[in-house]
Amino acid sequence: MTDNLDAENHAETEWGECIEVLIQKGDWPGVADMCRKRAESEPENGRDWFSLGIAYAILKRYNDAVEAFRQAVRINPEDAAAWGNLANGYRLLERYEDASEAFRQSLRIKPEDAKAWYNLGNAYGNLKRYDDAIDAYRQGLRISPEYAEAWYGIGITYSRLNRYDDAVEAFRQATRIDPEYVNAWYNLGNAYGNLNRFNDKIDAYRQGLRIKPVDAEAWYNLGLDYDELKRYDDAIDAYRQGLRINPKNSKTWFSLGIAYTQLDRYDDAIDACRQALDIDPEGVADLLSGNRTAALDVIRNLRRLDSAMADKLFNLIVTR
Repeated sequence: MTDNLDAENHAETEWGECIEVLIQKGDWPGVADMCRKRAESEPENGRDWFSLGIAYAILKRYNDAVEAFRQAVRINPEDAAAWGNLANGYRLLERYEDASEAFRQSLRIKPEDAKAWYNLGNAYGNLKRYDDAIDAYRQGLRISPEYAEAWYGIGITYSRLNRYDDAVEAFRQATRIDPEYVNAWYNLGNAYGNLNRFNDKIDAYRQGLRIKPVDAEAWYNLGLDYDELKRYDDAIDAYRQGLRINPKNSKTWFSLGIAYTQLDRYDDAIDACRQALDIDPEGVADLLSGNRTAALDVIRNLRRLDSAMADKLFNLIVTR
């Protein structure tokens, strides 16, 4: 019996070493192939199915990963990690009901897992079960009060519920814990914007741009906020920063042109609007068609500068 046990241990060690070599080479198809053969030869070994699920997940073969993890939890229903990975597989397949059930199973076994509560909150959010999502995030925060992502999740959920004061508080907590959390700064800014607190929104966006200065969309949004406050020089600077990063953004060019008209810089306005219409005339029309009153005001001002351009824009808008 001792000889048999030694032989089994040797084979186990040898198999593990082969897998380690493949992992170091980044040969995940090879890892998956070895794990599959091993799982098929020992179909009641939950650990082998778990390893196969990991390999499939890394290869983004999520349906196969789900099947492997389902086998793992069938064999060992008390394996919290297998339930968690099964849940993540369902999440990546956008099977959020199944994901939430698998996360709940993981938490049944390991109820003090803050990350699992956070993931369950995300699954509930995708199902639009917002009250349940907030409860799940708060369970995660009960375990780990400085969990920035959980505060961020609460902020996103409150924003979806139009509870912007609560969203602001949650995003502020996230940025206090992690001052480099760029998405938390931008969403804090958006929440401030929904409360018409534009100066605070600008401050939050500037924090986000301090961390990620090459975000063209954020520069565009910052420009819109400066426009709202009639700070047109600052708006122009923000739009130009965005165009330095993405010179093909028609809506930024057009907004730049409108800002120039507010400062009576008409030659610059014509050049910017022409750039916008050359790049994407349909996109410019879409930008304006949601507010016909504002659109007609823009066209009226533009007609004084370039009647042909104004007529072109007018024709694009009225056909919508």
